[in-house]
Amino acid sequence: MLKIIQVGSAMPRSGPADSDPSVHFLPGMFGQVVNVDKVNWYVTVSDGQRPIGLIDDVRDGVDDTTIGSNRITLWTSPGIYAVDQFEKSEQYPDGKLLRVADNGQLTSRLIRGHCSVGQAVGVSGPGSNAIRSDGCVQFKLLSRRI
Repeated sequence: MLKIIQVGSAMPRSGPADSDPSVHFLPGMFGQVVNVDKVNWYVTVSDGQRPIGLIDDVRDGVDDTTIGSNRITLWTSPGIYAVDQFEKSEQYPDGKLLRVADNGQLTSRLIRGHCSVGQAVGVSGPGSNAIRSDGCVQFKLLSRRI
């Protein structure tokens, strides 16, 4: 699940989806661009090393919102988001820097070679936990160069 809390007037971007039907993704996971050559590229689930934005489509073996267009939607603009695609075993205190794990999910773990993509935003203000009552983690997506 992906919830957009505050992004101003920003709109999502879209790009060609990974054509491999075994690649599954859900809204709230992070995506990254894979360059095939100088001209051709596609978007797939991030391995955490080059995340560019939040996926807003689903391909889970049952549903596939990329059928027809073969395009995937990504939110890349800084703002406040909430997602249920995060490592549930980790802690998410207000202000904690967040990264993307190798499965495309948000994590608060320090992972060598993985840059920070966001910062946890406490639900009840500074110092509080960023886990919302709906089971999503609330965070501020940091500015990224694309």
